[in-house]
Amino acid sequence: RTTNNQERLRLEPLEDRSVPAGLNGMAFYDANANGEWDVGEDFAEGVGVAISPGGVGPPVITTTDGSGHYSFADLSPGSY
Repeated sequence: RTTNNQERLRLEPLEDRSVPAGLNGMAFYDANANGEWDVGEDFAEGVGVAISPGGVGPPVITTTDGSGHYSFADLSPGSY
């Protein structure tokens, strides 16, 4: 039920869509093996990073930059 000042909400079905995703992170040399970057630990420049869709497909590979950062863009939805 609506009043004169209200409009009815109309829902329309949408097609199923997949939206590309991304993944990024940082690689470093973990001198104290605590799993976290700490001041004084060096970033890992030029290190290859690979991920595989679902753990079974061919890997997608990138290399870390001068600050140890890596990025994967336009990934298909799923587990990697």
